[in-house]
Amino acid sequence: RKYGKLAKVDNLLRPESKRLSTLVRMLREAAGRLPDSHRDVPSPATHWPTHFGLSTSIPTAEHLQKNNLHFLSSHIIQVTRMNYQTFPPHPDLAALVKCYWTLEVPAQAETQRQRIIPDGCIEMIFSLGDDIKRYTSGDEFIIQPRAMILGQTIEPFFIQPTGYVNSFAIRFYPYGFTNFVSSSLNELANKETPLEVLFEVEPVKAVEQKIIHAPDTASRINIIEEFLLDKLKTRATIDTIVKSTIDMLLSTKGSKSINTILKDNLSKRRQLERKFLKQVGMSPKQLGKVIRLQTALKLLLNQHAERLTDIAYESEYYDQAHFIKDFKDFTGTTPNQFLENETMLLSSVIYTKD
Repeated sequence: RKYGKLAKVDNLLRPESKRLSTLVRMLREAAGRLPDSHRDVPSPATHWPTHFGLSTSIPTAEHLQKNNLHFLSSHIIQVTRMNYQTFPPHPDLAALVKCYWTLEVPAQAETQRQRIIPDGCIEMIFSLGDDIKRYTSGDEFIIQPRAMILGQTIEPFFIQPTGYVNSFAIRFYPYGFTNFVSSSLNELANKETPLEVLFEVEPVKAVEQKIIHAPDTASRINIIEEFLLDKLKTRATIDTIVKSTIDMLLSTKGSKSINTILKDNLSKRRQLERKFLKQVGMSPKQLGKVIRLQTALKLLLNQHAERLTDIAYESEYYDQAHFIKDFKDFTGTTPNQFLENETMLLSSVIYTKD
């Protein structure tokens, strides 16, 4: 309780050197006010993960715990253990693949559910560690496939590791994945689909084994790029109207309405809706909302705006109420709760890095 007022620094746990330095200073000041029996504890240091682009030293969990700062150490250790990195694709795939990413988290005695929020992209994910639960409702869950496609999502869901997390994945642009499969992408929405359902079983098993036994991420990227280039359709799959609409949504950060984008071609609205469901997996309006939410999330996480009103204005929402409503629809929580909720740690790390 004595140091309860320092709980405010929870909001400082952002991958920004200025805020991290302030956190370090406040922690050291708190340790300086402790009795000598606590202050004399050796203070080894650890470094913030390199993927945050920081090298500021912070006290280790053991040091924080010995200084009775459990409420901070538990939050710090969860963030620092999440090693999330992204890698660019080969130029031949750069128009379709947004990035490759890896996530590694050591096994912990107690794991917490993490809320995954929509990002407008379809992902191919290989789970190389222990099983991961995906909650379907309440306490009911399924075990995610070891090699799967995570389709478009329009609402948040929870996952929870059962132990060591080691994932390798491919994040496709909204119009990217349709170029590799014949299935309608709305059939993949809001669920995980095993790779062998979408591709031939034997090639999928072979590439999965190669990825499992590959010595490093670079090797895994080479393996999956060979697989994707082999599956890439020779003819153009994405319709011009779909791609131009997505490009406009991305360039305007989701702020333009579909009618504004179509201009004099409003008669094509229904045709566009049908093609979006097949080739993207969600409607153009839903994608626009997700893209605009991403813009707001990055402003919120990177502290580029001081007030929610400023974020709503910069993201071109009608007003703050509209921003909060959309935010809650896609994340299941309010902007202020998002920053304080430990189930958002993984989403926070991903959105800050992406």
